[in-house]
Amino acid sequence: AFAHLGRHNRALADAEDALERRPGWAKARLRQGVACHHLMQYEEATQAFQQAEELAEKAGESDVAAAARAYCEIAQTAHSAAVDASGGEAHATVDQVRVQLEAARVGVK
Repeated sequence: AFAHLGRHNRALADAEDALERRPGWAKARLRQGVACHHLMQYEEATQAFQQAEELAEKAGESDVAAAARAYCEIAQTAHSAAVDASGGEAHATVDQVRVQLEAARVGVK
């Protein structure tokens, strides 16, 4: 809910609280990655998405695993854009990645 309100620090804290209670919960790890991505913590987001995919596959949650793979690719693209970027072109690329991330959110709530 906090992510939808743009309160990404709070969304990250909620995801981390959930992971303390249920460390193997793929959806919480996925939410952690989404929050990190919105906070432009792309390396942390990528790690969270990779872990979410592994957890989801073990739990037989193919929809969550697929979402985690898509998010991971987007976070890696954003990280590359942030590292390689210069001036306004970088911001356009990151904005495009944000739109892709929103589109990938389908089916994972």
